[in-house]
Amino acid sequence: MFAIFLVASIWYCYSLPQQEIGISIPVYKKSSSTDVDNYKNNQYSVEINIGNPPQSFNVLLDTAESWLWVVSDECLNCEPIQRSFVPGKSKTYVSTALSTIIDVLNITASGTIGMDSVFLSEALGVSQFFVLVNENFIDTETLFLADGVLGLGFSQLSGGYANFVQNLKLQGMTNSSMFSLYLSSEGDDDADAIPSNLMLGGCDLETYSYDDKFTYLNVTNSSGYWEVPLAAVHLEAGLAIESKSVIFDIGTSMILASILDHSTIKDAFRFHQGCEEDQNNGYIYCECPYENSTENYPPLSFYLGNGQEFQVSAFHYFHWNATTGLCSLLLGENAGESWVLGDVFLRAYYSVWNMDDGTIGLAQAKSNYVPDKSSSKSGVSLTSIIIIASGAAVLGIIIAALIYKFTRNRLNKKKMQCTIASISSEECHYNDQSSSSLSGSVNEFSSDSILNEPLVEIKPDYIVVPANLSQYAKH
Repeated sequence: MFAIFLVASIWYCYSLPQQEIGISIPVYKKSSSTDVDNYKNNQYSVEINIGNPPQSFNVLLDTAESWLWVVSDECLNCEPIQRSFVPGKSKTYVSTALSTIIDVLNITASGTIGMDSVFLSEALGVSQFFVLVNENFIDTETLFLADGVLGLGFSQLSGGYANFVQNLKLQGMTNSSMFSLYLSSEGDDDADAIPSNLMLGGCDLETYSYDDKFTYLNVTNSSGYWEVPLAAVHLEAGLAIESKSVIFDIGTSMILASILDHSTIKDAFRFHQGCEEDQNNGYIYCECPYENSTENYPPLSFYLGNGQEFQVSAFHYFHWNATTGLCSLLLGENAGESWVLGDVFLRAYYSVWNMDDGTIGLAQAKSNYVPDKSSSKSGVSLTSIIIIASGAAVLGIIIAALIYKFTRNRLNKKKMQCTIASISSEECHYNDQSSSSLSGSVNEFSSDSILNEPLVEIKPDYIVVPANLSQYAKH
């Protein structure tokens, strides 16, 4: 009966009318999840499609940028580049004839603003303003394997243009301008690692964290960044820091201390036993004779928001070199007055980013593995542990058999029952109406007026956009 009910339900859902945007897309889809490519723990990217017919691009995720941008086929000084967008090949591309300047990895590039359909998956797409870079672009060696950037920052960073996540809500694809990130620690070469993941419109706490809830921080997003107050930084003891805020940025691979505090944190490690500064490159190196010797070093603690503590273990903030027996500190310097908590921090936490109520939630990630201290410091190998455990198990069986034989004539047989209690993790909860919120979030958001506006077709065979979308573009 269940199978018949399931088949009937699926048939009914697919028989419902659906809104056409190039392909059939379910309206008010709660969430959509996609795997994220991890390139050597240095960059995290996703595949997107732009235009009709679709042109595919691999774009970096960047929470310190709001624009989606790719390279134009007419770009000057852009060689070599793997893939570029050809406007003439898309029958739905609309040019605004407007130009803008963007900062790409501290290098300035100029581009033209256009609009077309953008899909992260076959079932999740919107009409999106984006930048076609056409001059002074950086080469692929700097960008690694990427063709562009998918900005996940607030619209202040793009002159008021809504980013991809915001447009998913504005155009009815999700119930909220929310996304969640899980970053793998080992890279895609480790078959046992949980793949990095981006979920739009929701989160999956049970899959990516052992915690049963998020700890939420209010974002002071007047600048457009995911920025929260910084109360203190500890490395065994409190450090005399001057910075007052941190910025969360998936587009930065390391933790960057502010220009005000960089020397302070470096000195804290230099004076720690075994740590020295390389005078050639300025990096800190510490003695790590074996892989798990990072356990000899204390966690780096950040006290954020109202003083909530978030620890990053040495397992995360060090990179171990088996050849040299040294650990390099994954800490750099930010030219600004804020700390930047990049991938080194974000790999330790499963994060949910809510643009509606201006909060970011953190829960310890399943990838936040810290090796067992007792086995690492004693030098006992895993093989030895297995042999000892196996021997103990055999000995236990023999002893149990002897005890049973000795007492079986004096004991009555009894039936024993065992129950196992299951514990379910808290998940994100949604409101199917015009507003939604995370369970436990601080503030509720108000619905956007654009959701109540009529839809008009720019290209009748493909794109459907809100009639007053232009009011969200700052010309």
